Amino acid sequence: MNQPIRDEGITLRQAALVTGFSMLIMCAAAPFANFFVYAKLVVPGNIDQTAQNIVANQGLFVAGIFAFLVNYICDILVAWGSMSCSSPPTDPCPCLPPGSA
Repeated sequence: MNQPIRDEGITLRQAALVTGFSMLIMCAAAPFANFFVYAKLVVPGNIDQTAQNIVANQGLFVAGIFAFLVNYICDILVAWGSMSCSSPPTDPCPCLPPGSA
């Protein structure tokens, strides 16, 4: 059951764990970045107030950028893990149609 997916030695279990933990991290990072940081810093239609909020809360701004970056990286890991778990172990490149690799 824990056979390597490809020659790299990644097992289905490892790919599933990476996917699951990445999704859990995204469940924390995305709401923090969007609903806490973004909502607190950005004032729609008022660029001056938004700029003042960013200057006054630079630490929060950096934390929001970091949360968006973590979310982006985890999104890539989830896509990779989902593709790896759903493709046959002998498929050399699951992102291409069969017979084109």
